[in-house]
Amino acid sequence: MQTNSRQKEATPAVSPSEYPLLRRSRLFRGMTDADILSSLSLLEGVVRVYEKNDSVHRMGERFLAFGLVLEGDVQVYTDDLDGNRTMMAGVSVHGTFGESLCYLGTEAPPVYVLAGRDGARVLWLSLAPLRSIPLTPTPLLRELSERFTAMLAEKTLLMNARIQILSRRTLREKIMTFLLEWSRYKGERTFLIPFDREGLAAYLAVNRTALSRELSLMQKEGIIRYFRASFKIL
Repeated sequence: MQTNSRQKEATPAVSPSEYPLLRRSRLFRGMTDADILSSLSLLEGVVRVYEKNDSVHRMGERFLAFGLVLEGDVQVYTDDLDGNRTMMAGVSVHGTFGESLCYLGTEAPPVYVLAGRDGARVLWLSLAPLRSIPLTPTPLLRELSERFTAMLAEKTLLMNARIQILSRRTLREKIMTFLLEWSRYKGERTFLIPFDREGLAAYLAVNRTALSRELSLMQKEGIIRYFRASFKIL
């Protein structure tokens, strides 16, 4: 049973021991502990925990805040007119989601977000302070506004990478483009992806059985090695 995010009990923002994790995100990169604490207060940060397949955000509901994943992963979906599900994005630790829709205040966004296979712990951040910046903003508010803009630009690049994947003609090309992009993102040749086989098939917009067959062939041919969500490019 999916659970509305608003039914999840909110807890205070992350503890100082998790600040190193926050610094891996574009929004908090290089910040001092004091600036992170002030930023979490300014952006009204709260943490919610979701179990596997919990509804993190429901279709048609406005994003009143955007999410930063602290643990686990979430998956962003949309449905076509026939009700077929398409995965728009998979977001793992220190990744963000919903920032564009939250900033624009979109009334009924056609997307929904589910927690991944291991559940998720999400830091929700309000953009209200960044939408109504005064003529003489504080240095921190100005800095957060610039960082948020850079984060949106980075997300645009990621969406372009997704387009590159979907534009490939063959299934193997789609798989290799995805794995190479994810390896580049993680900075290593052995890495975990935030999808099970069904999720990866949805993300690549391919048949799950065909995907599993092609992965098996690629492993036999010595192109990749994998076990569940762990992949290595050989």
